[in-house]
Amino acid sequence: EDDEEFSFGEIARHLRKHRHLQVIMAIMVVTFIIDVMVEFQFNAMAKLAYHNKNDLTAFLGNFYGFWLNLITFVCQFFLTGFVVSRFGVGGTLQIMPVSIAFASIAALISPSVLSTAAARLTEASTRYSFNKTGMELLYLPLPLDLRNRTKAFVDVFVDRFSRGLGGMILVLLTSVLAVPVKWVAAIVFVFSIAWILLSMYAKKEYLRTIRRRLDSRS
Repeated sequence: EDDEEFSFGEIARHLRKHRHLQVIMAIMVVTFIIDVMVEFQFNAMAKLAYHNKNDLTAFLGNFYGFWLNLITFVCQFFLTGFVVSRFGVGGTLQIMPVSIAFASIAALISPSVLSTAAARLTEASTRYSFNKTGMELLYLPLPLDLRNRTKAFVDVFVDRFSRGLGGMILVLLTSVLAVPVKWVAAIVFVFSIAWILLSMYAKKEYLRTIRRRLDSRS
């Protein structure tokens, strides 16, 4: 559809113009980078814990097929609505980075398949529940055509770019600098703190953008 088409020049022009859009893009970049890093750490620890390929496959299948779906379902249908109504956009957006920050501390202090699985479970389940809802609300003050184009841009470009950037950081850490896997959790923690700050700023921009749109309509 036309609403979902975009050009890089158009998105760049809107990015320069809207701070609200800048903070959305920044949050999405950090989200995808953390996703890559947390998944890498979990898979690395799982391979160390399960040397047999069949055992590893069974463990990952049980993790993603049952536990992740169960926790995500509970968060989405029983907790997200309460959190949004009680804490608003800002509080909803902060649940994922705060949870990951604590999970990363645990993975750094006690690196194991259990601690990294908890971090991965936290990251993935909150991304598809609290964070997804919070980001949808964050998009709302934007004009509909810009909102659709921005979402398309995120899906087509930002996702791949950010995951590629996360992969490059991992290569630098693990291959070039030969950093132990557990220290990936420290990098995730740093990104989580930056994400928390971005979420706080996003709340201010969200309210500011709503006020501007209301004033323009008046």
